[in-house]
Amino acid sequence: MSYDFLLSYSHENENIPTEVYFNSNYTSNISPMFYKVEPKQGIEALSGLSTYEARPMLEKFVIYFITNREELVELNPENGWGDYKGAFKLLCEMLEANYIASHSNAGATWFSQG
Repeated sequence: MSYDFLLSYSHENENIPTEVYFNSNYTSNISPMFYKVEPKQGIEALSGLSTYEARPMLEKFVIYFITNREELVELNPENGWGDYKGAFKLLCEMLEANYIASHSNAGATWFSQG
């Protein structure tokens, strides 16, 4: 199982994203790390948020990962599918995409599903 992440903009009355700023997936084996940051919803708390709304949350995730590295590394899955390093890289890429999208299109929205 994995998380799917999409940051996109759809023009009015269109269900298909017309501009995609980020599209990725990552194993859900690292979900305990995300729930350390956001206990109620984990990374899925981003779903439905605009880039403006998502920025503080993404920053919160990145800062938590930086300041609590040792604690999160201990949560690396034993099966080797996913790890702290990969999850941190993903979050940094998401924050970068959020920044680019917010300066390109204020209507872009995050979707996450796990």
